[in-house]
Amino acid sequence: MKLSKKIKHNAVYWLIIGCKKLVQWVPLKVALAISSIFATIGYYMVAKNRKRILTNLTNIYSSRLSKKEIKSLALATYRHWAKSIIELLSIEHWTPEQFNQIIQIEGRENLDAVWNGQQGLVCVLAHYGNWELAGAYFAKVWQIPINVVGNVLYDKKVDRLLNELRVKVGLKILSRGNALKASLTALKQNEVLAIMADYDAGGKTMRFPFLESSIDFPVASLYFAYRSKVPVLPLFVVRQDNNTHRICFEKPLQKGQYLEPEADFKHFVSQFVSLIETYIRRAPTQWAWME
Repeated sequence: MKLSKKIKHNAVYWLIIGCKKLVQWVPLKVALAISSIFATIGYYMVAKNRKRILTNLTNIYSSRLSKKEIKSLALATYRHWAKSIIELLSIEHWTPEQFNQIIQIEGRENLDAVWNGQQGLVCVLAHYGNWELAGAYFAKVWQIPINVVGNVLYDKKVDRLLNELRVKVGLKILSRGNALKASLTALKQNEVLAIMADYDAGGKTMRFPFLESSIDFPVASLYFAYRSKVPVLPLFVVRQDNNTHRICFEKPLQKGQYLEPEADFKHFVSQFVSLIETYIRRAPTQWAWME
């Protein structure tokens, strides 16, 4: 690793440690307000991510928004993710009562229709909103542990720190070297498996219309979900203007709509891509435009 990159990674790690201390000493509302200041500083200091976000937003919105409006969206995106980090660093201290004050459930009937603990369930999520809150809510409020396979982060110290936080709130982190077997075991034990289904690990993709353009969407994780013999339920966590959240359970993704397997799988994936598009149109600053 280059020295400059190592210094940068260490700086990010110690910034996270500092924020973790901050949320222990000040009310969450205050910490979220402070995070907006950090986000603004980060927006102007981290040129690589800023340029990537601006490029992605420009590709989608340049025909409808001015450069000033696109810049405003990019800055608001930074602020959303800064708030999400603060929330992640603080949720280990939240009580079930606090969770219920901050989080509302929408579409619970969609969950109840396909899962009662008598069979496994795959929940598919995207890098939208503060998705970390969903698993924590399941574990702390409903007492239902969620199995997750964490994406490997760029820095081992940050990766270890975040996974330790996830374990503290009740998530079950599956071994990355044995993820397939561990996932199948969890489903056979009638447990819930959460998959970040838009994560690009460099495997096969499929092209779909997306917003005003198109997207090469990674399908490896969704292929596992498709081949599983359990329901596949999309969920999204949506930040509200007052920094409360809605966990939205959508209807399960449909299988078996086409006789030809490849066409049926593409239809299966298209349902999820369409949902992501719908949520982005509602609140574009909550999507991970830096990806």
